[in-house]
Amino acid sequence: MCHEPDDFPPPAPAQGMLAGLRRHTLTAEDGAEFAVTAAATTRQGAPGIVIVPDVRGLHPFYERLAEQYAQSGVEALALDQYARSAGTAWRDVAFEYGEFVAASSGTVQMDVRAAVAALRAAGVGRVFVTGFCFGGRAALMAPAEQEIDGAIGFYGWPVTPGFDGASPESLARAGSLRAPVLALFGEADPGIPEPDRARYAEALAAGGVAHEVMTYDAAPHSFFDRAQTVHAAHCADAWGRVLRFVESGSPLRA
Repeated sequence: MCHEPDDFPPPAPAQGMLAGLRRHTLTAEDGAEFAVTAAATTRQGAPGIVIVPDVRGLHPFYERLAEQYAQSGVEALALDQYARSAGTAWRDVAFEYGEFVAASSGTVQMDVRAAVAALRAAGVGRVFVTGFCFGGRAALMAPAEQEIDGAIGFYGWPVTPGFDGASPESLARAGSLRAPVLALFGEADPGIPEPDRARYAEALAAGGVAHEVMTYDAAPHSFFDRAQTVHAAHCADAWGRVLRFVESGSPLRA
């Protein structure tokens, strides 16, 4: 997993714009009903973001993350990817996810599509997709399938093929990505070494994708965590990059 069971995301730089938190369900195009947690913001005309969790599904970490986005003036919707195999219950820290991960890999984009549509239906004009680890990979692949304004992947495996044979790198190199990308990695992540990060950045450039691939010195796989106080500066920088992206539509600094 990406974080310890009782960890939470680092606080967003801005606070005070949370309008409310609501748990409900959405229906994907295959008829599957899945759990979501929506965090509304008081800010008018706010952009929106869909959050794809790590292998734990809709763990409290991601509900808190949705809340932090709303506090900063972004409509947020965190989804659970395990409805078809594990039901629509909300995931607690004891959820045994291992047997469900493989099955969800082929259906997660349907859930993302339904979540994007829900934000659009609520009047959100600009919608982004973000994710972590398993969800980070899904976010980095989303611009090939989703009508979105950008993708933000935290330590999602960029070059390893999935069960369908595709990877974020292969989609980028094929020119299949239709939205800009912000990819955030830890330099000390043994699962995503520098050669993989470099290959992915080169593929994004070759595919003509506006992008930023950011690597944080000495940061581990799951550095974006309130408990990782030694990486607090990295967390603050990541928040800044993400929020600039959803405001400007570009992953690059102006």
